Amino acid sequence: MPFRHPAAPVAPYPFQDDLNAALQACDGVASMMRLVREALDGQSGTDWRAVIDGMRPINATLWQGLTLPQRRQFLRHVRWVWEASRHRTAPASAETVQELIESGRLQIHAARVLAVDGCDPLAVTVRSRATQLTSTIEVDRVIQATGLDTAVAYAHDPLLAQLLREGLAAPDPLQLGVAAKSDGQLLDADGNTQPGLYGIGSLLRGNLWECTAMPEIRTAASRLAQTLACDDDARGKEVATK
Repeated sequence: MPFRHPAAPVAPYPFQDDLNAALQACDGVASMMRLVREALDGQSGTDWRAVIDGMRPINATLWQGLTLPQRRQFLRHVRWVWEASRHRTAPASAETVQELIESGRLQIHAARVLAVDGCDPLAVTVRSRATQLTSTIEVDRVIQATGLDTAVAYAHDPLLAQLLREGLAAPDPLQLGVAAKSDGQLLDADGNTQPGLYGIGSLLRGNLWECTAMPEIRTAASRLAQTLACDDDARGKEVATK
């Protein structure tokens, strides 16, 4: 389950700049995790949420500094701890969930869904995280609420599906979004840039990892507007010289 936001703003971590610089000098996920743990353990009274929030300006840089195998390692071992820590729930919502758990109306099972069959009721096959044993439970409804599903290979959006079908865009290797350069310019099926085709937001998760919150989207939109304006100016000058 997502962790909760504090009821009031927390004090910034006093050594955040040093930590961020050290994180950017790391050579992999394990060393990054070690530095974060040391930061959390080494400063008495530090709220862990201050450390995580203080990493926000460098998250995309850290992701882009990882190799593809290292990104796979992060997704396999760290992703859900990071998601629960980074994308927290409001205190009131957390209290409501806790009340449902304490009253017995909500049960939490750590498991992986392997299959959903039938129609009324549904038969859900799950594998327990703790025991790795498989079991089947009967339910009335299944709701997928594990976060963003940005695997564009299965996109239903007509525009995106057409771009993929015609090879003008391609999924990123981790199936987190589309393949793109650091500025958001899309790569085609052969890995070549596509002039005039850009993405922002969740489409670039494979390239930026964290790019779905409004501050990041505002920054990306501003940069893209400047890029498009420069492209228009360059094309105008080219036409004038001809």
